[in-house]
Parts: sequence; structure tokens; C-alpha cells
Amino acid sequence: MNLYFQVHPAVTFYLWEYTFNFTSLKNLKKQEDPSKIKDPQKQETDKLIRDYRIRNYRETDLDEMVRIWYEASVIAHSFIPSSFWASQKSAMKEKYLPFAENFVFEADGQVTGFISIVRRKVCALFVAPEMQGKGIGRALLEHAKNLNRKLSLKVYRENENAFRFYSKYGFVVLGEEVDKLTSCVQILMEWG
Repeated sequence: MNLYFQVHPAVTFYLWEYTFNFTSLKNLKKQEDPSKIKDPQKQETDKLIRDYRIRNYRETDLDEMVRIWYEASVIAHSFIPSSFWASQKSAMKEKYLPFAENFVFEADGQVTGFISIVRRKVCALFVAPEMQGKGIGRALLEHAKNLNRKLSLKVYRENENAFRFYSKYGFVVLGEEVDKLTSCVQILMEWG
């Protein structure tokens, strides 16, 4: 049985932390060292969060990741009873997250968001509700895009903010299906 983790609608905002934005070269009047040119999206996140990094998750991050997942899921998926999300906490910690390739966004030494990928599928992208709107979700998604030529995901149809978010960052609709666990319609999307 697969449980697909959904994205919180306010988990938006990405950053190209590890790549060079070649489109910025068009606006240069003189040739500059590419390593000294800052990506505008990175500059935006730099202004919002001073000390941050994206890194591989550690087992010690799991409790905080599950907390973030649960709190953001309850808010983003108000059309699903919160008791459903509460019933999935153990499975998230013991089964689903350890199986995935996870990257966490760490700000000022605290995990504030994460992205989970399984075979080029974004299974989870969550940002702590108190940290949303600061570029964390965008940073995590761009990190995943830099590591994969293609990505796919599922988002609940009722989660309109998440759908708009993914559309904004290049994901296109492939179809729809009904989630067997929740009976809600999911939109299948792909990038790359």
C-alpha cells in the first residue's frame, strides 16, 4: 500500500542554491565571474532567512519532520478529517520517511521544512506553518529539480494553493485519480 504525502498550499517559494542562473547573463554589461553572480531567488531567501542550508536528513530529524508534516497537513487538507492525519503519524516516522530520499531545510540550526522523493516522485513537500512564506518550499523544490531531470507528484484537487504553486514552477497536469485512503481526487503532475 502506498501513502502519498500531499503538499501544503503555502509550501511555496523555491531557490536555486546550487546552480548558476544562466539567464542572468543576458542582463550583464560586462563579463563577470559566474561564481560571483547571485541568483535573484536566492537573494530573496537570503533576506528572509539568514543562516540556512539544505542537507540530507538524519534519523534524529524524524520527530520534527513528522511534526511539520502533521501540522501542515491538517491546515492544507481541511477537507480530510484531522483524525486521518493523526492515524498516519507512526507510519510516516517508521515506514514512509525512512524509505524516501529526504532533504531538510535547516534555518538557524532548526529543521523548518523537508522534501521527500522516491524514484523521481515528490512524495512530500512540507514547511512548518510558522515558517511558510519565506522561500523554504521553493528552495526545497529547486534543490530536487537540480538533482532530477524529471519529477512527478500528486496533489489533492481541493488543495488549490498547492496546485497553483506547482503549476507556477513548471509542473503540468497528466491526469487525475482517486486516492484509495481518503477517497479524494488527486491531480497527477509532472515536471521536466
